Amino acid sequence: MKWAGSFLGITAGYVIAGSLGGIVGVVLGYIYDRGWFPFSAISPFAHDQKETLYKATFTTMGCVSKVDGQVSAQEIRCAEDVMKQMLLSPQQRLRAISYFEQGKQPCFDIDSMLYEFRHVCCVQPRVAKSFVEVQLRLALADGQVNSVEQRLLIHIAHALGFSREDCDRLSSLLRSTGSTGQAPATVMAAYQVLGISAAASNAEVKQAYRRLLSRYHPDRVLAQYESEQKMGLAKEKTQKICAAYRTLREVRGIK
Repeated sequence: MKWAGSFLGITAGYVIAGSLGGIVGVVLGYIYDRGWFPFSAISPFAHDQKETLYKATFTTMGCVSKVDGQVSAQEIRCAEDVMKQMLLSPQQRLRAISYFEQGKQPCFDIDSMLYEFRHVCCVQPRVAKSFVEVQLRLALADGQVNSVEQRLLIHIAHALGFSREDCDRLSSLLRSTGSTGQAPATVMAAYQVLGISAAASNAEVKQAYRRLLSRYHPDRVLAQYESEQKMGLAKEKTQKICAAYRTLREVRGIK
């Protein structure tokens, strides 16, 4: 199955051939810059299903933002960005804010909310992955995903039907982003350079790297009698591709 694009694109992000084929990267991908909410996934929903989707999205975001004890300004901005990406009407935005506040409360029952979301919306894998990527984006808003947030994200993924293998991969990636010394923004940029979702498998990362390297390698550009300007751009592009691949190799432990 494929991620809905990148973030919820969703930038749905959200995973790939076979199973989540590489949810490993879900955390980072081109979650940020590509209009990531899976509008294509939402459009077929009935009105009550859309409302459940909005409610689940923002209550869960509120829960994720508060799980470590405090809500940061970056997390609030992230929630506002999601509202913009979802093209909410003024009334819907007010409800989204209310849902976000509900999710922050100690009494919020996230399991019941996720159950309702999964069954009322008949959640397909693509939408579930996209949903998790939204929560991942929020968790990364302040530049790190602490252990409490990691456990909650894994719990959410499991509640939405992710396999044990997919949850293990996600858990491994979440841990690795905090131990490799790579800043989240750097890792996300690397996925973007390679044009893949953070959910891509290691094999897909290698494939994207080799494909782009072949396309932009200066020797190939030269063989096509391109101008010196294009040669320079090709070299610059190749350097970025190689740097992005080195970053992902380190984060993922690719041999």
